[in-house]
Amino acid sequence: MKRPIGYALIALSILLTLTFIFGSSSKTSAESNSDSSQVLDNVEPVVDPLLQGITGQKPQREEMHKLVRKAAHFAEYALLGIELTVLVLYHKRRLISELLFMPPFALLFAAMTDELIQAATDRTSSVGDVCLDFCGGVAGMIMALTAAWLLPRLIAAGKNARKENPS
Repeated sequence: MKRPIGYALIALSILLTLTFIFGSSSKTSAESNSDSSQVLDNVEPVVDPLLQGITGQKPQREEMHKLVRKAAHFAEYALLGIELTVLVLYHKRRLISELLFMPPFALLFAAMTDELIQAATDRTSSVGDVCLDFCGGVAGMIMALTAAWLLPRLIAAGKNARKENPS
């Protein structure tokens, strides 16, 4: 009985992420810029000195705004990539074809839909954003697969260490 609840929770998480992504895409340019500016106001005090330390000059607000928007694209799709990979791993069959094809195609479809929604709302859409979204999703897939590979080994190592050194 546990498995249907797990599938439902993963599917709900994916649905909420897609709702957020597509909801953000359906906003007008002015609304989207306002949201980005609010985020920038919060991260600027932290990121500004870091970038200034790296580049030796104060970053322009327009450059920071673009960086925040691109980072948001990447992060949203990284989360979606994690969720889609968890869904495939939770299925337990773990067919290599499922792992290699379902999440990437779903990510690409979501990224293209995202840009189509932006084009329909008179905002600029770009192939570059589709590529960035896809790269974020693949990064999320890699993170999820790495965690799925690493966690059982860490747990087993911890159990073995406790057996060898009982306290």
